[in-house]
Amino acid sequence: MDTVSLQVTGTLKAGDGHNSQALTVEALDSTSPSLPRKGTGFVAKIYDPLYFGDDDGYLDPFRCMDKYYTHEANAYPALREFQGRDGPTYHGSYTPRVVFVDLAHALFDRRRDDPAALTLNCFLGDYISPPLRWNEAKFKASPFDDWVDWDWDPWLTAEFAHTVTSITPEMREQWADI
Repeated sequence: MDTVSLQVTGTLKAGDGHNSQALTVEALDSTSPSLPRKGTGFVAKIYDPLYFGDDDGYLDPFRCMDKYYTHEANAYPALREFQGRDGPTYHGSYTPRVVFVDLAHALFDRRRDDPAALTLNCFLGDYISPPLRWNEAKFKASPFDDWVDWDWDPWLTAEFAHTVTSITPEMREQWADI
């Protein structure tokens, strides 16, 4: 199996409102001479169901992304004769190694919404901004702390900066001790 390690160097089209994420990347290393050599820059396209634009929830984002991905990946071999001349050069289709964690019906320190639950109100049903909920001190105390090998707080702050205005003084008081 051929593998290539990439480093993202920029974005061309990414985030909400884009079904596919187009990133500029640089090859760090590869296991085959047919793959891009170290230092080669190119565009990587990622199909992530997280960014699928169906706000009404009628469509299965995983099926839709799979359809878009397989159609595009199958088009490149059919257009092989035009690659590098009248179109982009196709270096193959790769699947990242992904770990899924299914936490089922976890409430993450919020109260249950049933009569038997305690009356503690942890803002059940309200959006709690990740910078408030998941700062590094709280995250490092979790059993998942060894999963994160990057500087967590700056990433969290930048990624969810648009949500900070939703934090109320009551939320800050409640979540400060959790």
